[in-house]
Parts: sequence; C-alpha cells; structure tokens
Amino acid sequence: MITDLFSTTVASGKKAYETMNFSNMALKEAGIDNVGKVEMYLYTYDPDTYSTVDELGCITVKTSVYDSMDTTPNDLGAELYNKGGIRIGGHGY
Repeated sequence: MITDLFSTTVASGKKAYETMNFSNMALKEAGIDNVGKVEMYLYTYDPDTYSTVDELGCITVKTSVYDSMDTTPNDLGAELYNKGGIRIGGHGY
C-alpha cells in the first residue's frame, strides 16, 4: 500500500477530468509491481476556509490485473505496532 495526495478545483455544478499519478519510487519501495486495485477517499473542501464540506467515503477502482494481483503481505521493514490483532510495519522512510 502507498499513500498519495491529489487535489483539483471544480466550480459548483461543473465537472473536472484529471489524472492521478503515483510515484514509481513509492510503488517500488512498497514492492508493488502491478496495481490491481486503487482505493480513494474523496473529500470536498470550502476553498476559503478549507473546512470539509462533504466526505464521499471510499471509492474502489479495480484494474485489469485485479484478479491476478499478489496480496501477500510485505513483511519487510520494522514492526511499528502489534496489538489487538492489528500489525503495522514500516519501511522505506
């Protein structure tokens, strides 16, 4: 899994078509060779106050390699947290 930020300005009642880019270095560091699924959490903000107007929740996009993607956990790196059935590992930074 990697995290990235994306933003665009869209006037009320209008549409926007944008491209999301993901860092090749971040994908490589996470051991991701093929992207099978992208999950996005979308928020709308007031451009003057930056307060959240709406949260659209999780949107999932499955790519053409979704059915064959490798979901083996990447256990490389340092264990940062392990409690209550939740384990978090970190590497690359």
